[in-house]
Amino acid sequence: RELSAELTFGPKLSENSKRIVQEKFQGREKGFYDRQLIYEDIKQEKLKAKRAHAINQHTYNPNIGNSEEVLENSRAKRYLYQYSDREDIFERLAFKDSEDLKANRLQLEREVYSGLNFKP
Repeated sequence: RELSAELTFGPKLSENSKRIVQEKFQGREKGFYDRQLIYEDIKQEKLKAKRAHAINQHTYNPNIGNSEEVLENSRAKRYLYQYSDREDIFERLAFKDSEDLKANRLQLEREVYSGLNFKP
């Protein structure tokens, strides 16, 4: 108690500081909970507006009734037209596909390593 009698300093706010505080907290007479309810309402309104806009602006309409057309153009169907009998299909599956794959790999290796001339 003796110290508090000796210490006479008390902070004083300038008029400018008072004005800034007054402007910053203007309209916040309501409590925290009430302000949060208002912010939540504003958030819900914005969300509703976005959803309404998105519903009206959809542009993607998939055609899901075209499976026959897709299957006709599939890779397997093309091979069946190319190789008419079972022996041709067996030949392709057993030998030709792997040979084509090896040939493609060799071609890619040649293209990639052609510019490299290091020999150990």
